[in-house]
Amino acid sequence: MRAQTFSSSDFLLRPELDTTGPPPRWGLLYAVEDFPIDALIQRFRLDFPETPLLGATSFRGVFSKQRLIRGAALLLADDSDLVTAATALRSVGAGGARSEAAQAAREVMAALGRVPDIVVLHATPGFEEAVLLGLVDALGPQVEVYGGSAGDDSIDGRWRVFTDKAVASEGFALAGLCAGSGATLHGGFLSGYLPTAKRGVVTQTRGRVILEIDGEPAARAYNRWTGGVIAEELDRGGNVLLKTNLHPLGRVIEARTGVPQRLLSHPHEVHRDGGLALFTDIAVGDVVELMIGTPEPLVTRAGKIVSRARGRANSTLTGGLLVYCGGCLAAVIERADDIANAFDTAIGGAPFVGVATFGEQGCFIGERNKLNRHGNLMCSTVLFGKR
Repeated sequence: MRAQTFSSSDFLLRPELDTTGPPPRWGLLYAVEDFPIDALIQRFRLDFPETPLLGATSFRGVFSKQRLIRGAALLLADDSDLVTAATALRSVGAGGARSEAAQAAREVMAALGRVPDIVVLHATPGFEEAVLLGLVDALGPQVEVYGGSAGDDSIDGRWRVFTDKAVASEGFALAGLCAGSGATLHGGFLSGYLPTAKRGVVTQTRGRVILEIDGEPAARAYNRWTGGVIAEELDRGGNVLLKTNLHPLGRVIEARTGVPQRLLSHPHEVHRDGGLALFTDIAVGDVVELMIGTPEPLVTRAGKIVSRARGRANSTLTGGLLVYCGGCLAAVIERADDIANAFDTAIGGAPFVGVATFGEQGCFIGERNKLNRHGNLMCSTVLFGKR
């Protein structure tokens, strides 16, 4: 594998890709909102007309070797990497997301000739759970899905997802990956937050808004649990995104070998009726608990996610994708290069790209099935290797 980075000014002056060697087998591309993405995709199609490409926009920057850069990052896989990919994109809203995801997954499966080993997913924020359900409808309960929701700089809808054929401002793009003989694919999903003893049952909801916890207005319960971090917004409402990124709500998804695996949800807005809006779906009866994060674990988890993904596998890594929450990046932005370094060290200096997302998708390995979930303030990865 090989990686290439671009700044906006450099690309406009010298729009060239690395065309040394044989054409790549497939590529992953990530860029900030104001990068000339259309021009880069057009260049990609000219240089590599038969090569599938998948990508999304990223919050504040893209991760590359040892740093976060304001620009774009491209990872290219060669024939020698022994991994095949097929992509699909849909411009769709919440209403048709599940059925379109199932159709797109079948399209990818037909192109690959079999069910993919791993799916990489990038959706625009708002209906990620529906997309995941559609993928499982088409591919079955043993598929593993990893990825992240497209981001922008200010949460104002300038996010995009794309393939080599099209760009969408609302919808999703996905790639199915199949490992050939001698190749390995590993995925990981990690929070990096610790649970507290403060928990309750969701007793009323409205879409992605928790209205009540244990019968109490959700915003007031959360404010009490956190010692007043959203006190100013209780009466007037408002955006609390940057006040809550170290205090998400967690839900236990699976207790594997006695260790609970938790999915996180990020409260981002207080409503005047006491509702607490999240970036994930939530249901009446869910047990939520306050989680606590500190900067150091949020930085070091970029390395720990590699060991989580590899498990006991003994393979040589040839490349990687890091999906890192944009809300967490905002909390530790002065240490962004340390995040890149932690991942770089953990994968032994292999080429990689990383994207800062507004929601993360990953797979919890259950007792019977693989549980694909959409969460917030999390970290996921896909690692490529050889036996």
